[in-house]
Amino acid sequence: MPGRRIYCNHCYNEGHNKRTCPVLTRQMEDRYHDHDIAAIQHRQRGHGVVGGYNEQQAEKYRALVIGRTGIDPKTKKKVTKKAAKAARMKDRTCTYCQNMGHTRRTCDILKEDMNVMKEATRLNRLEVARRLAASRINVGALVVVNFSCYIGNDWTRVRLPCMVRGFNWDRCGWGVEAHATGFIELRGLTSRLEDSDKDRRITLDSFENALVDGEATPCSSGVKPPSSWLGVDPVKGHSLKSCFPSANARTRQFYRTAFIDEDSPFYAARISLGLSMDRP
Repeated sequence: MPGRRIYCNHCYNEGHNKRTCPVLTRQMEDRYHDHDIAAIQHRQRGHGVVGGYNEQQAEKYRALVIGRTGIDPKTKKKVTKKAAKAARMKDRTCTYCQNMGHTRRTCDILKEDMNVMKEATRLNRLEVARRLAASRINVGALVVVNFSCYIGNDWTRVRLPCMVRGFNWDRCGWGVEAHATGFIELRGLTSRLEDSDKDRRITLDSFENALVDGEATPCSSGVKPPSSWLGVDPVKGHSLKSCFPSANARTRQFYRTAFIDEDSPFYAARISLGLSMDRP
């Protein structure tokens, strides 16, 4: 069975791809020489030492040729593999920070933002632990919540008393929304429902609102989250990489909010990590 044919999407000839296309390489070499000559003429006309635009373009195409061929078109000499790779990287744009000269895999800004996310998650969970203790939410606490369910043959919505039966810490992933995640597990205290319909989850925000409205009864002391949960290393069942999808660029919360919004957990995380607060 014959192998798959390869076609170049630049010159459309068979047998190579765009990365090794001799036509494209030759065009880049020509553009380097054209801009280099124009830069020299620019300087000779007394327009300063630097050749301006043509100087920049000449260096750009010189780097591209070095990256493709391993030969410096200026000196006609072969360069090291390390120098050729560095030249290729000059034309690469990182899909995360949008800067040139590196890829997402080696992006220092991405690595820094991942550490900020870890620290912001830790700080958010410490705040959740403080609120659980302050509100005295623990196993045995009572709260009235809405139930959408069947009673008999009728689908209805009723408010029923429930008791806290546990905490599903693993439902909280990376981020600063643990307080808005339904990790408090309830059991309905009613005989009107089947046992399979009695279980519900509620967020810390909702439980605290119920306390304010007089629809909840706390315990004598609040629950203490596991030390591993507070340490967030690792977050069980959740990947940190999922917070930074490969198709997405750096979000506003990292390139702006984390530097100027003093109420943001990401701002607090940068302070906690001792990172620079000067926006890049």
